[in-house]
Amino acid sequence: MSTEHPIVAAQAPVDKPPPSTTKSTERPITPPRKQFFHQSSSGKKGPFYAGHKHERVQHYGYQQETHQKTDFENADNLFEFLGTPTFGDLAEVDFSATVSRLDFLRKANSMSKSIKEEYFKDPSSRLVVFKDTESKVPRGHVTDTECRPDITAAFENDFGGDDTTFWPCIRMAGGWASEGSTSEDQETKAISYLHYLLLARPDLYVAQGMLASRDSMMFLVGIGGFGIRRLKIGWNDKKLSKLLYAFIYRTYDPGHFADPSYKLGPILDEDNPPTWTITIGVTSQVGGVTTERPVPCPNLLPLYASSPFETRTHVFATKGEGVDVDGKKLT
Repeated sequence: MSTEHPIVAAQAPVDKPPPSTTKSTERPITPPRKQFFHQSSSGKKGPFYAGHKHERVQHYGYQQETHQKTDFENADNLFEFLGTPTFGDLAEVDFSATVSRLDFLRKANSMSKSIKEEYFKDPSSRLVVFKDTESKVPRGHVTDTECRPDITAAFENDFGGDDTTFWPCIRMAGGWASEGSTSEDQETKAISYLHYLLLARPDLYVAQGMLASRDSMMFLVGIGGFGIRRLKIGWNDKKLSKLLYAFIYRTYDPGHFADPSYKLGPILDEDNPPTWTITIGVTSQVGGVTTERPVPCPNLLPLYASSPFETRTHVFATKGEGVDVDGKKLT
């Protein structure tokens, strides 16, 4: 486990029965910012920011100071941030073609299929699909939020029969900009998806989102411990197609957006969320020499998560007997 993700013993919240083992990961930032308190599902729930909708979901405490927003300079700056291949060898892909809002899902799924065929050809690789999930609540969030992303990207076989999936399986969460709400409300709604995605995905340094409006697409990235970066680009902009291709590529391979010491297990049934395996470094003395070796800690379930854009905290409990290290239980 890297120094950015120390795992230390932690106590479960007082309203939870004590688990056999708990683990907490904290990701400090510099400089420290004002503490941001997480509200669990038993806390006050307020109206969603898109006022024309009637869903009521967990109030996630939007603050300009906490959810800092900065713009990418231009499309090239975002492309460099994504760090994907240049796609120069894809002669059959027309990156000059425009993308329309009405045709967005079809176009995104066509690009996703192309990416899988070109870069993830292994038979074990799975297809990422984009679905309109505006009226559906994803399952298994650590906070029990009822937040509903309008657009959800996940591996095809991670979606259940009702087109929902578990929050930890979501690769990208986006929103449709609706008539009747201000641009600020629309953007705040889209940011809420990144907020909850980082809480559900302790492996991610960077969560991906987007906001599709009538005239433009806004790419959003939520950077853990920092804030939001964004780029707004018109549907008729010739650079949009290649940016979207790169954005979808990162849903297959998070690369530098994710911590490889976290691995999410498969979905075994639709009633129980998948478990995490976290690999930590364990030091020991051998012949007077200090050595460190990786030790996988499997079957971990999240108990608590907070402060995705400040000092991130994730608390886990073991599902099972725990992990033995040198004949002792890891605590």
